[in-house]
Amino acid sequence: MRSTPTLPPERQAGGVPGQPPAGLVLTAKILAILSLGALALWIAAIAVVLNMRGYESWPTDFTVFWRAAQLALAGKAASAFDNTVLGEIWQVPGGEALQADWLYPPTALLLALPFGALPFSLALAAFVALGLGLFVATIRPLLSSCPSMVWVVLASPAVPLALHLGNLSLHLTAALTAATGALLAGRSAAAGTAIAIFAIKPQLALVFPIGLIASARWRAVAAAAIATAGFTALATLVFALGYWEAFLAKIADNVEAIEGWERLMITPYAMALYSGAAQMPALLIHTTLALLACAAVAVVWRRREAGDVALALLCLTLPFLAPRVLYYECTFLLIAFIHLWRAGAASSWGGRLCLLFCW
Repeated sequence: MRSTPTLPPERQAGGVPGQPPAGLVLTAKILAILSLGALALWIAAIAVVLNMRGYESWPTDFTVFWRAAQLALAGKAASAFDNTVLGEIWQVPGGEALQADWLYPPTALLLALPFGALPFSLALAAFVALGLGLFVATIRPLLSSCPSMVWVVLASPAVPLALHLGNLSLHLTAALTAATGALLAGRSAAAGTAIAIFAIKPQLALVFPIGLIASARWRAVAAAAIATAGFTALATLVFALGYWEAFLAKIADNVEAIEGWERLMITPYAMALYSGAAQMPALLIHTTLALLACAAVAVVWRRREAGDVALALLCLTLPFLAPRVLYYECTFLLIAFIHLWRAGAASSWGGRLCLLFCW
């Protein structure tokens, strides 16, 4: 078995990151406070409107999670894949039926259950607060040498966007951060648990086994496999095998439904469709680039430790893995930003441009 000790931050590429300029930190604080304050006012406004007009929910991505959780609590978990049933709760006076889809495995529904037991406005506030709290809690250890960088990360447009839409992306980014931070510290069990949570989007989590196997991190591989298998078995026991049948059928139908949404996606497949390519050539382009991205991860992780540069590459590979990755899921690029900054990318103009792109 190949030994893979973790390098301390000061010995990774680029040395110890420098402190950001005071003006940058002050600007970031102002931007973060303004955007998060506006988000709090938005949630409060939703609560007022729901109460005044008698609406039961609001047009946001979180509505799908809340409704699916309610159906599961009523013993109808598989019904979440039926848009007619899923949309019934979003019928507001003069409004339209819910158009979003529930496309998650049973592990995601298991995590959503507590929110289904709360009124919508309270559940939305709890969901947003949890996502933001988890995100801050997981990035702080990686930025312990410069706590003010947390404000720079929070000032990124991706953060309030994900929270405003009530999307799960910030929660998943927190799990991704926890996984990369645990790998950097050599905590295999913690990394495996975080990867299991991140695997509620299995198409994205596939990049982890590639890097872990390439770097011979067998303890982390075993921990991730055991945690994922246990989590999946528990969710399957709760919702029964019928949920899997409905899930797989929905995924098969949704492959065709991607067309028309390409303008909202950030994948090579979507770019090819938007440029006028037919579906099969677009899938071929996407698959080719996905294989190249995975090969790059394998090569980099094999030649060096899972340091900051390798972990940044892993995060940057995520848009290449699945054909359907929407624009509001860009929060994972902030984890690439953090690892590149830790690796000393700010010491060169090319590195600064890359940091700005990720931010």
